[in-house]
Order: sequence, then C-alpha cells, then structure tokens
Amino acid sequence: MNNMIENKQQLDILIQNKKGFIFDMDGTILDSMAMWDTFCSKFLIMHGKEPDRDVDKVVKTMTVPLGAKYLKDKYELPLSEEEIMGQVFEMTGNLYKNELLLKEKAMSLITYLYNNNIDMIVATATEYNMARMALKRNGVLKYFKGILTCSMVGASKHEPDIYLKACEELKLSIDDCIICEDSFFAAQTAKKSGFDVLGVYDYAEKDNWDKIVEITDYQVVLD
Repeated sequence: MNNMIENKQQLDILIQNKKGFIFDMDGTILDSMAMWDTFCSKFLIMHGKEPDRDVDKVVKTMTVPLGAKYLKDKYELPLSEEEIMGQVFEMTGNLYKNELLLKEKAMSLITYLYNNNIDMIVATATEYNMARMALKRNGVLKYFKGILTCSMVGASKHEPDIYLKACEELKLSIDDCIICEDSFFAAQTAKKSGFDVLGVYDYAEKDNWDKIVEITDYQVVLD
C-alpha cells in the first residue's frame, strides 16, 4: 500500500486517530545502520576468524546477547558470551556517545508529533545506555516517554513483545498506536500483531523497500 507521507497535511491525516508512536531507533530516526553493515565481519576478522558472507545480515536482527551466543557457537570464539558483549559495547559505545546523528528530517517529525500531543516511546534492539546517550546528545530524549530494548523484554523483533510492552508503557491500545520501522522483518512482525505501521526508508533496507511499502500502511523518507 503506497501512502507516502510528504507534507504536513498528510501528517495531520495520519495522526487523526492515533495517540502514540512507537519508534525504532537505528535506521529509523538515527542514521546508524552503516556501522552495523560490516561490524560482525570486522569483529570476527579481528579475532582471526573467516566470516560468512551473510553474517552481518544475520546477526543484525538479533539482540546483543543472542548475537554474542551465535558468534561464539558458530565460530568457536575463545571468549565467553559476556566478553564478546563487552567488546561489542566498547567498540560501538563511543559512536553512540559521540558521533551518530539523527536522520535529516527526524527532528521535525518528532517535534511535530510532540506538539500535537502524541505520546512517543523508543523500541530498539540497541542496548539501553547506548540508545540513551545517542538520543540525549541529539536533543530528542526529552520528547520520549521512555526507551525499551529487546534485551529488556527478552525477545528480538521477530516477536511482538517489545511493541506490546511499549503500548503498556504508554497506557494505550494497539489501535491507538503506530509502529515506525525501517526493517522489513520488524515491520512484518508489527503488522502481523495488528499494528498500523509507518515504514521508514533506509538505504540498508533498499532491496526490501518494495516489500516494506507493500505491507506497511504509510511510508516516509527522513534522510
């Protein structure tokens, strides 16, 4: 369904019957997916392992604990899962704290929703402290009611747990909320769970954009 949101009038229509927006972070409002495109490959090479061609794509959909377990088991890394996670947090934390920026039009969308009394919450696979640092530095943390992570709810976005928990936190129903996602698999999870979904274009999912348009209720480009 092609319903591209391109101006204020279309946004006005979009929020007529909505009270809450549940935002993914990486690739949706934060321009950060390039960091993850080759992260696992570089991590494995650093530890003397030959990465499979699709390892970055596979691990990108996992929580950090699940990703650490996957890398340890599949590549027989001589590290504990805790040590793998520690190295991942060390390598990526500096970027979230000091470098990663919002997408060009993300601030305008967030402030528009805030000024129209739409409650917002972040639902991300990124760990809480890194997400909070990036949102605070970019000046948008204050607009959100909170941050939920996949680790906090104990499930990846292949399951709807994080979206349902976000509704609970906002004290809103599924019908009251819209999910904002850049990835096809996450948008598919949200849609199958009964949510309206706003698909956000990101170059990392460009090959899936036609499929995202097909399954989402609305679409927007924030770059």
